[in-house]
Amino acid sequence: MLKYSAIIGTVLAGVITAGALEIPDEVKHFSREIRKRLPGVAKYEPVENGIYTVNDKSGKKLGTLYLERISDDDRQMGYAGTIEIAVVFDPAGKVAGVLLGRNQETPSFLNRVRAAKFLDQWNGLRMEEILDKQVDTVTGATYSSSAIRAGVRKLAESYLAEGKRSEEEETGLTAEERAAVERELVQLERKVQMHRRIWESSERLLKQLRERKEEELELRFIAAVDGKEAAAEFAKEHDMMFFNHPRRGPEKKSRTELLGEAYRSSRSAEDLAKLKAAILEDYEGLLLRVPPHNEEHLKAMKASQERVELLKKKLGYADQTGSPAITE
Repeated sequence: MLKYSAIIGTVLAGVITAGALEIPDEVKHFSREIRKRLPGVAKYEPVENGIYTVNDKSGKKLGTLYLERISDDDRQMGYAGTIEIAVVFDPAGKVAGVLLGRNQETPSFLNRVRAAKFLDQWNGLRMEEILDKQVDTVTGATYSSSAIRAGVRKLAESYLAEGKRSEEEETGLTAEERAAVERELVQLERKVQMHRRIWESSERLLKQLRERKEEELELRFIAAVDGKEAAAEFAKEHDMMFFNHPRRGPEKKSRTELLGEAYRSSRSAEDLAKLKAAILEDYEGLLLRVPPHNEEHLKAMKASQERVELLKKKLGYADQTGSPAITE
């Protein structure tokens, strides 16, 4: 019995080894998404630089994978970094899927991109039709979707370009390319400033939450009962921040505002207890939410700063004084 089991185990091991899919290193980051769009993938065969034929186990062609032929330096910046792109085509030469590879993007933004079916907008197009496709960015994930859109277009342009660039073009920038890089630089410098403002104010708020709990609770109580103007005055007198995040969605008032109205009307001990409990819950929630919020802004700011320096080198700017002025 033991011998029989050993034989079966050896046979199974051989089947698993024989059926293992060999994936080229540059394809690995896209393999899961490829399997979703081209079920039955068993082999990737290189055609030329950046191009692979995708076959099933019988050798039948399922599609063709096109990888980016640009460096990370040439990718457009997303929210917190660049996004690697690939496009897989079906046997008829039409887009079967836009694929996302390595990136440092905030997951929630990419989730919004996928939920909005943003990546599906190129499906069914031929390579040459990609350049004429008008694709809107995703609300709430503008930077991420814009970077993906630019990546898909650049990928198509690189494969559709006739011939190779001259040595001069490889080492320099055309007037059009330079203008595009300068526009991106201006946008990124604004982005750095935005992230810095948000991060610095949020760090101040976090310090206040951690070190001045009782005053923070009193500030929130005043806001709920006496209104935001009274709270702002209290914050000014006590050198505090009054954090009043704008509300989104159909509800115009927060729970503490509604409980504050109830207490202002009744002045009952029961309504007072409910209000204080809600204020404490909101305070404790902020203590948990603010640190990761700040980390995301800090990460995005650093990534944008690195990209700014890279673009300055590409443009030949020796220092910041040589970069385009930021105008509103």
